[in-house]
Amino acid sequence: MVQRSRRGVIAASGIGAQLAGQRRPVFALRLGTILEIASVAGIGMVAEPATAWLAIVPVLFVYGLATAQISGVVLADVPAANSGQASGTQSTSRQIGSAFGIAILGMVLLSALGALLCQRLSGIPGCRPGSAPRWWRG
Repeated sequence: MVQRSRRGVIAASGIGAQLAGQRRPVFALRLGTILEIASVAGIGMVAEPATAWLAIVPVLFVYGLATAQISGVVLADVPAANSGQASGTQSTSRQIGSAFGIAILGMVLLSALGALLCQRLSGIPGCRPGSAPRWWRG
């Protein structure tokens, strides 16, 4: 499924680059950001364990349109001699941001699930409603 769904992102990246060449970089960046937010929200609404990969591909296609534009705008003013270094820095920064975002969302999810679990299991000793689980307090 992952290999098939990447095709939408790859195909959209090429189309997005052609569309961005016809407009100013600021327009491409704004549109790309809006499309990326919409596609991530779309994945959240569409994706579930039983979802067929064909249902996710259109959302990933839109995500590909966005991702290619953001990278292109960031690297547009970099001289060719420094393009490799700039591309690596941009890619690394994006990956670090993604890692921190996932870590923070994971922490929020675990704390919410822990609090909910204590509420649902309030009859068990040591687990009071509204209290954090023992493993969360350290």
